[in-house]
Amino acid sequence: MNQSHSSDENPHIDEVEVISATSEPNQPEETQRNPIFKRISTANPFYLLSAAFVIHSTGLSIGEGLSLPILLSLIGGYLVLLATIGMAIVHFWKVWDDARSIFLTLVLLMLELSLCFDQSIALKQTEAILGLLGITAGALFVSEFIIRALRIRLPLMYRLPFFLQLSLAMLAALIPMSVGNMENGSLARWAIYGVSALAGLSMLTLIPAIRTSRDRVEFKGCPWIWPFHPWSLFVIVWVCLGFRLYLLTISFDPALELSGIDAYDRMGSIFGGYLLVPMLLGLAWLLVEGALVHRHWFVHAAALALPMICIVLSIYPEHPNLALAGFYREYTQTLGSPVWLATLVCLFFYSMSWWRGLPFSRRCLVVSMLLLSRVTPTTYAWQTIGDVNLAWISAAAVVLSFVGLQRKNSRFLIEAAAWLSLGVGTTSIFAGWELSVLEIQIHLFVLAVVLLSFWFRDETMTEFKVLLVWFFFIASARMVLHSFYGIRPPLFSTSYLLVMAVIAGLLNYVHPKQGFLAAIAFISACAYGSAFTEGGRYLNHQVRWHGLRQFLIGLGLLHIGVITSAWKGGVFKKWLEWADIPGEKSGETMGNGEKNP
Repeated sequence: MNQSHSSDENPHIDEVEVISATSEPNQPEETQRNPIFKRISTANPFYLLSAAFVIHSTGLSIGEGLSLPILLSLIGGYLVLLATIGMAIVHFWKVWDDARSIFLTLVLLMLELSLCFDQSIALKQTEAILGLLGITAGALFVSEFIIRALRIRLPLMYRLPFFLQLSLAMLAALIPMSVGNMENGSLARWAIYGVSALAGLSMLTLIPAIRTSRDRVEFKGCPWIWPFHPWSLFVIVWVCLGFRLYLLTISFDPALELSGIDAYDRMGSIFGGYLLVPMLLGLAWLLVEGALVHRHWFVHAAALALPMICIVLSIYPEHPNLALAGFYREYTQTLGSPVWLATLVCLFFYSMSWWRGLPFSRRCLVVSMLLLSRVTPTTYAWQTIGDVNLAWISAAAVVLSFVGLQRKNSRFLIEAAAWLSLGVGTTSIFAGWELSVLEIQIHLFVLAVVLLSFWFRDETMTEFKVLLVWFFFIASARMVLHSFYGIRPPLFSTSYLLVMAVIAGLLNYVHPKQGFLAAIAFISACAYGSAFTEGGRYLNHQVRWHGLRQFLIGLGLLHIGVITSAWKGGVFKKWLEWADIPGEKSGETMGNGEKNP
């Protein structure tokens, strides 16, 4: 016997669950084929091929060739024929898989029926409006009749949103028709954008459905598996809504900016990815609800990725037509640039997802804040990105700091320091400094890590201590070379190295470590060498003595001689033995996971 599991009870259950013949006596053998193959294929593609040819042939005749009554008769007759065949093969032969292909195709035919009225509705003909309303009512009646006749279990929480979204796809032409005219196409364009917003809001009506258990619909009156029943039906409707938006821009936007060739031959319009953003954001929120309830990795990933995809879709295209460019300018002047508005909505979206407890949404929230630090209300493409906005970077740093303090983990605070350093380093505060912008950012970050190391001693900070030692060595060697070649102003390199030695000394006092002792010795040697080099350069400018260079070389060789004698006398060996501080790693985790005794 098959056991029916709810996704709430076991979130890791596989979505494809094939029941045995004993639990469903009417289940045909074809439902037992490979589940993966069953997800992406149909055993009988000829119904789909037949519908594709019919839709293509009748679509070519919309607006030319055949009259409206003939088109409606052809498409409507084929729709009724397909519906009859689908019901018959289920009733007599129990071929549910083929029927599923037929029923999904019916949605496409219903949309095509509504497209036949576009030209007449654009002219505001009353007969066309009444005809569209009648066709929509007929499509809803056919859908309800099939569900009831075949006794398919589709609760109202699924059925009502399906009827709502199907009606919106079929009646969408009435919205731009009611406000637009040929003299002023701006209202029609905003009405088309409003259709996308309505489509996004309609997604929220499915929240009760996606939060319910799969047991409510799976194998209830039909052998179709969840989530393909009933969500494949909604996927078809969503595709139809997106395609309908494109067709609305063709049929109801006068596009007065375009020439006849661009408007008719090249199908130029205001359509762009930004038009799909409101609908996709509604779908993303629906996926968030599904991810919280069913805990499925794909739904979770799609819910977090879809808002970022919306930001990409909102970017200004590289080669827009004049109509699209004109509406982008109007959109930016009215609401702000599409990419800025999409990023702002994503910020709110990820904030709510984080509050709801969706994993990884906090990371996406930080990314949205960082994007807003460069994206302004006038930004519509990568070329128009503005200066850094420290307010949004500070907000991202506050979020990371809050998480770090809550979890007592320095990793989040270090990341916050990194973003703040990148932001502050680009401002005018450090204008005119001797260091470059990148050098300022690196030093600000290192200083922040040093300060954090006084309060945190976790594993992350232990790893960053090693990086600090390497930074001291590299920065000191680089600065002494600058001093040798005269790249920096007088005394700058020496002062820099003395400050570095003090910081390394403080770190060694708080965190006794051989690396810090070695860094102190190396920095001190570099500071002495820098002072010697800068002093010699100063004397060279102040004293008229031809033998000064040879004198300085002699002093340098004297230092090398002293160092060599110290090496031979075992001074360095004794220093290393003294530097081997007992229990230097006390309290720190070693590589094998144990603590150093």
